[in-house]
Amino acid sequence: MSSSRQRYLLVNFFADSGLSAKAVEQNAHRSFENLLGRLGAAEAHVRMVGFDETRSRAVFRCRSAFTEKLRAALALMTQIDGNPVSAVVFRSSGTIKGLGAHVQRYRQSK
Repeated sequence: MSSSRQRYLLVNFFADSGLSAKAVEQNAHRSFENLLGRLGAAEAHVRMVGFDETRSRAVFRCRSAFTEKLRAALALMTQIDGNPVSAVVFRSSGTIKGLGAHVQRYRQSK
């Protein structure tokens, strides 16, 4: 089994109030699943790998073939925890280092 190429997206979130990493990740996955369904979401391997709560900036990883679909799903997000929000993909790269972003790694608790 060969590994597929990954893309990393640096995303800025604009909201009236502060956002938590957990809420951003849950809503991003929900939006992606609503757009592509469960099978598409499973094939894309979308994961939030970093989040900066002070700047409301996140780094998402997905398979290269699903980059544009992830961009679309993030653009369709209108609220997080009942608060209006918009997401803008600032940069895309094949490596985290290539993004030039300094965001804290995010580990989801199991």
